[in-house]
Amino acid sequence: MPDLKEQLYPSWPAQVVAHPMVTSSDEDKFRYLQVLTLLIDADDVILDEEIEYLRRMVQIFGLENGTLGKLIKFVQLPETDEMRKTMATFYDKRGYSLMMDLIFVAWSDEEFHPKEREFILHCSDLLGISMDKLHVMLQMVEAIRKEDVERLNELVDEFNEVKGDPEQLRFFWSNLIT
Repeated sequence: MPDLKEQLYPSWPAQVVAHPMVTSSDEDKFRYLQVLTLLIDADDVILDEEIEYLRRMVQIFGLENGTLGKLIKFVQLPETDEMRKTMATFYDKRGYSLMMDLIFVAWSDEEFHPKEREFILHCSDLLGISMDKLHVMLQMVEAIRKEDVERLNELVDEFNEVKGDPEQLRFFWSNLIT
């Protein structure tokens, strides 16, 4: 069985490029992780791989011990208004990285559940990410998971064509291309 790091994506944690959220406030980082946690629970089953993904994100973000427990507690009683506020926080270029992380989390258990897909579509709508951009991002994740650098380079150009900012996504493939 491949190493979990390789299973999630080969560039984790990126050595060359920091995750776009590392310079955000701890509150924004926590909100970001709340969205990922809601996706993890979308199919009503939280797997060890998904918890490990969250744990690693908490580590990458440099958040305090106990954050993972707070996230699990949050997902048991999420508030709809809180979710809208959280998504509004990322109605900027950081929304791209949130979408990429959501897609990677959805694939972390090797199954893209229909409820996860529905959640991702809802989040892309709340973040103002067009279907064209989301489509390219889904293909990027596939290329990264397959370590298909040639296809990834094509998709970076395609993301530019749909007026996306690939620099916001460089973290996800930085070690793959270096």
